[in-house]
Amino acid sequence: VAGGADDTVLNIQNLKTKNVDNPSNPTAFSVFAESYAGGLVGTMGNTSFHVEDIDLKHTVDGETSEVKVVTSGGAGVGGLFGQSVKQGADCSLKNISIQCPVRVVGSGKYCGGLIGYLKLNKVLTVQRCESTSIVSGDEAVGGMIGEVNMEGGGSIALDGLIKNHVLVSNGAASSVKGRETVGGFIGAFKSGSLTVKNLEIATSVSCTENNVGGLMG
Repeated sequence: VAGGADDTVLNIQNLKTKNVDNPSNPTAFSVFAESYAGGLVGTMGNTSFHVEDIDLKHTVDGETSEVKVVTSGGAGVGGLFGQSVKQGADCSLKNISIQCPVRVVGSGKYCGGLIGYLKLNKVLTVQRCESTSIVSGDEAVGGMIGEVNMEGGGSIALDGLIKNHVLVSNGAASSVKGRETVGGFIGAFKSGSLTVKNLEIATSVSCTENNVGGLMG
């Protein structure tokens, strides 16, 4: 949708990847950057966002070195946003489905199924979201968000509502993995308020060094 967005309000609704030749199969798409790559937006500053009814699928649902679906060569990659730093108003994510590999290659930080790095100074509401593929990086890797920094006074309210869960992963090929600070939901969590209801984490979560948790690293 955009490489970057600053000092604005971002509203994205009803966006789906589609294979026009075979609608029953997901299409092939690719997003790659040396830093801050996102399925929708690479990087945002002082921008509030409302994203709803998004379905990003790829024909590749596992991890291969040959196929880069949503990939950063350095810091910051997310199925939706590579990074979001400060928001002008409260934000929301609703009815999101990410079914494609999200990866940092090399030694970069911040890899998340939805957002790589989030510096939050407002309220983010997350409802009915799922990530059902590979989330793989080096440091600060999360099934939904790689790193959350709420030192500016933000908060996250997460509730699955109708689906009764926010699903991180349930596919046979799914996993959340990295070298250090890896979590099924959030990789690295810094000060702030987090309210969680109806969260299901059904994937393998692993790291090769320090700090790993089913919910947070």
